[in-house]
Amino acid sequence: MNDEFRRALTERRGLIETRADALLEAALTDKHEWIMKLGTQPKQARAAQAWRYAARTIATYRDRYGITGDAPLGASADTDMQKIDAARARAAVDRLRDLSHDRDRTSRRPAPRHAAGRTL
Repeated sequence: MNDEFRRALTERRGLIETRADALLEAALTDKHEWIMKLGTQPKQARAAQAWRYAARTIATYRDRYGITGDAPLGASADTDMQKIDAARARAAVDRLRDLSHDRDRTSRRPAPRHAAGRTL
């Protein structure tokens, strides 16, 4: 791969990521129903980054296939390519559910008890 081709790919990747960020921000700002169904972004930095990455995947899928309804992934996929992309988007939905489940489990964990008396 020559340098010009590499630069073009890098530029294209940057444009795609910028578009994905813009789509996600618009959905969050406008409180689109589909994004609200995915739960809230975690406060912990690492979990928030994972949440945003998965949500961007879904936003990009919706944009590519013109999905405008309230369901995160819309109707069933029509083409083989859309089925492949839908599987990626479905995996992103599952990751968001896992993140929400982990956060719920952590928030329900009782506070540690401190034993009375001496400790090491």
